Amino acid sequence: MRYALGLLSVGALVFGGCSPEVAPADLAAPLDLAAPQNGVLITIDGGAPTPLSAWYSIFIAPPEGGETSATQMAVTFIDPAYHCDAPVTGSLDALSFGFQARAPGVSSGYILARGGPHLGPITDGSGWAELDTVDDRFLGADGGVIDVAPGGMVTGQMHFQSSHITIDGHFQAPHCAALDFAAAQ
Repeated sequence: MRYALGLLSVGALVFGGCSPEVAPADLAAPLDLAAPQNGVLITIDGGAPTPLSAWYSIFIAPPEGGETSATQMAVTFIDPAYHCDAPVTGSLDALSFGFQARAPGVSSGYILARGGPHLGPITDGSGWAELDTVDDRFLGADGGVIDVAPGGMVTGQMHFQSSHITIDGHFQAPHCAALDFAAAQ
């Protein structure tokens, strides 16, 4: 009898709180995995931070200056008005980092280019960017034409600081064919 009461008590503890009508609420915010999840912000002269978009491109160039290996990829942080439908114009703030490898964990302090009304005229500043994940879908380059399969994405984090501009945050960058570049060989 004590054995039966013990089993009944254990059964009540195990099954007593499990009601199919009362499931805990899912408090997680919905996440659109197809939408870029970019958290890079630019702050100019201590003003309010504003977002920058991030795009990756295949950038094949031989070593220059003090570089020891060729640049293979660029990540460009740019005004969200840019929609990857044409080359970047000087009217939009943009900052690009060049990477010597297309692999997770690779970091770069090489500022490949900068332009725009705020970033273009600055003469100081330095920064870094690091790749956390890389799905570049690069298929090859032939005669200056770069072939990338659709759907690629790179993620990471970056920081840039000049005397009056700070850019900082985590990025998710889809591919932008308009920014691809292959140097003549």
